[in-house]
Amino acid sequence: MMRQTLDAGLPALGLDLPESARRTLCDFGAAVIKQNEVMNLTAITQPDQVAKLHLLDSLTVLCAADLRGKQVIDVGCGAGFPGVPLAIACPEAQITLLDSLGKRMKWLEEILPQLGVRARCVTARAEEAAAERRERYDYAVSRAVARLNILLELTAPYVKVGGAVLAMKGSAA
Repeated sequence: MMRQTLDAGLPALGLDLPESARRTLCDFGAAVIKQNEVMNLTAITQPDQVAKLHLLDSLTVLCAADLRGKQVIDVGCGAGFPGVPLAIACPEAQITLLDSLGKRMKWLEEILPQLGVRARCVTARAEEAAAERRERYDYAVSRAVARLNILLELTAPYVKVGGAVLAMKGSAA
């Protein structure tokens, strides 16, 4: 069901991903569901909903920005959304995943190489990591982290002059 939902949703985003990327996205979604049995990663656990609300939602970033060859940081990545789907769909981007929860980051460090996904994992609080990573990234992305005013305080320091913060906010935000 995850694959069918993913395949049906990609054209609406204007994306035509290769078979290998589609397979890896679904493998990551399945890994999140499996790991969620022992670690609280997400409340969304139905395969079709993982595809729609995690994978496809993460890929909407590609509708707003061309990440190819860019440095991107996912601030507050949680279970890896949106950063991991972006790394899968756009392997030419250099993705950094940042989150303060060590056990989540340890899991991502273990699962990503198994899936052949290239992304750097950094375990730190956004406020603390910003000093050494200041203005290093073309884009900072974030999803479901904080109210917009706080989110901008957390993400803007990472972005180079001329870059952008891509804040993924829901309709209730």
